[in-house]
Amino acid sequence: MLNVPHIFTCLMLMTVLTTESLAGESVDQAAALTLAIQDVLHDPQTPFHLEVDCTDDEAIRSLKVFRGEVAIWNRERQIMLEAVERAVLLTMLLDAGFSNFEARYGGRPKAEKEEAALRVSCRINLAVSELKKTSVQLFEGEQSAALLGLAAMLLDRIEPLAAGGVTATDIGDGLIKLADGKLAPETLELRLLQLPPDVASQTGVILRIWGGDISRQAYAPGRVVEPPSWSRITSCRLSRVVAALRDARFWELPINLTGEGMVELEVGILGHRKTVIARPRLNAAAQTSARDRFEQLIAELDRASADCAGPE
Repeated sequence: MLNVPHIFTCLMLMTVLTTESLAGESVDQAAALTLAIQDVLHDPQTPFHLEVDCTDDEAIRSLKVFRGEVAIWNRERQIMLEAVERAVLLTMLLDAGFSNFEARYGGRPKAEKEEAALRVSCRINLAVSELKKTSVQLFEGEQSAALLGLAAMLLDRIEPLAAGGVTATDIGDGLIKLADGKLAPETLELRLLQLPPDVASQTGVILRIWGGDISRQAYAPGRVVEPPSWSRITSCRLSRVVAALRDARFWELPINLTGEGMVELEVGILGHRKTVIARPRLNAAAQTSARDRFEQLIAELDRASADCAGPE
């Protein structure tokens, strides 16, 4: 059985390894972030992105806030934030002096006479006005009361709202609620990788949907890696993508199918995830109807990008 807290810890520690220390940041950068938070606090129309994750030996609590409006609690419940909740979260960040937090706490040996550190790991990530900051508490070493306290306050503020949040019983139910507008676009995650049979001379493509944004990039293993260009997903594209997934009954498809080249499609909605992979001779026994549905789904995802290319 998978040890979820252990996997979650590994992911957060991987984040630490790619995060620069505040020692490398200037006072001006911290001040700029503080000003940006203040501006967003006074302008409810300006978006921001916030992630808070904390885990110990007993539980995991996580919060994602997209655009300052759509909150996802523990990866399974959508909460639409009122203006007052948005303001409270930003005020907490300001009052705690988050802009001046170190990028990493812990990982250093404690003095011999001090008590053992509580095995807690937390991460706060904020993105606002093109400025980004992450502060992480490692499991071992000195514990930052400021970081742990701020993370707990942010999570405690939103947790009571989760009981009234919107959930999805499975991917099929999630797609219905996306189509009906009960779930926001930010709850849909999609990654489509398409590679042609001859990757030595032809280029594939990667399509991603995450956080209400969409990107498309050319890709060929070891030969072409084009940086993704993200933009807000339009209602036209979203409705076409959701309809294509529903028409194909994506949640019922076999995880392995036969196909030309390689196609890998991963879809997630509020904690429910499924991946379907098509490759030559991968699953020749799969029903023709399932292969046809998957091929039509991929074609429709491609058409949606072309048909909905213009502004709404």
